[in-house]
Amino acid sequence: MTGAAKPAGVLEAILAHKREEIAALRARGPAPDQGLTPRYFPLHSRQTAHRSGTAPSSALPNPQNPHSLSLGRQTVYRLSSSNQQLERREEKQHQAEDQGNRALAPHGSGFPGPSGGKPIAALGRAPLQLICEIKRRSPSTGALDTTLGVAERAARYASAGADLLSVLTDARSFGGSFDHLTEARRACELPILCKEFILDPVQLEHAASAGADAVLLIVRCLGPALRSLHQAATALKLTPLVEVTTEAEAAQALAAGARWIGVNARDLDTLEIDLPRAERVLAALPPDIVTAQLSGLSTPEAVARVAQSRADAALIGTALMREADPAPLLRVLRAAAG
Repeated sequence: MTGAAKPAGVLEAILAHKREEIAALRARGPAPDQGLTPRYFPLHSRQTAHRSGTAPSSALPNPQNPHSLSLGRQTVYRLSSSNQQLERREEKQHQAEDQGNRALAPHGSGFPGPSGGKPIAALGRAPLQLICEIKRRSPSTGALDTTLGVAERAARYASAGADLLSVLTDARSFGGSFDHLTEARRACELPILCKEFILDPVQLEHAASAGADAVLLIVRCLGPALRSLHQAATALKLTPLVEVTTEAEAAQALAAGARWIGVNARDLDTLEIDLPRAERVLAALPPDIVTAQLSGLSTPEAVARVAQSRADAALIGTALMREADPAPLLRVLRAAAG
């Protein structure tokens, strides 16, 4: 119809409400101190660690002095305009300022947390790591099972083989909250990803206060602001997981300094799943980048296929959240992951 306003896409509508939430967070004042600080966990790629048994030599901060980083040569990635493929070139760089990047650990090892406590399990080592999600509902499926509370579901995930938790904190579209994140943190020892539509540093402050160890940054939502929010997250000792959907977004993530990249198989506007696209984007990522496949996995066969791919980790969300008791399904998926 001529002159009619174009309906807002799913993502556009979510972000409009998110800006209102951010204003409310700012009006509420500083994030409360709950005595929870982000725990330190190393990241490394199965592609490099499995092959050599050691961490890649490029961009390896000294774990004893993580605020200084010297590089002899820096690998730079860009998107070729001619063939839409990620190209790689070497540039000399005598010294670079660390922007809070996490140390990449040798295969099978882990550095202790900031307080010298128990090391957090590393992502990216064989077998495929499983990120298990907690959410009350989603735009693609509607209401999900709430038989178990957040704390008990987190504990069930931990006992059935999860490697990391993902907790939705978006209220309007996913029924989440920062309180859910805190409940999950207090219920188990697994590292926790705050899954949120981050647009502002105040959200990062609340994520860290609530007990997050990592935080999702979505390239499509942030554009040029990705770099500054990536830096803000690492300054708070949060490990950024940068979400992309295309090769062009992957190039943006790499340019912003991302060391952990998740490829979402779901289009955030149409909500359609495109697994071949996700596989293609994952395969194009450099071998020293830790990777995750996000969305679209619900069966042992699908998990087994991802376990043979470039992915270091896979997120399982809706399939587990449909179960009143997710443990039996998770054990089957865990077996399929290797």
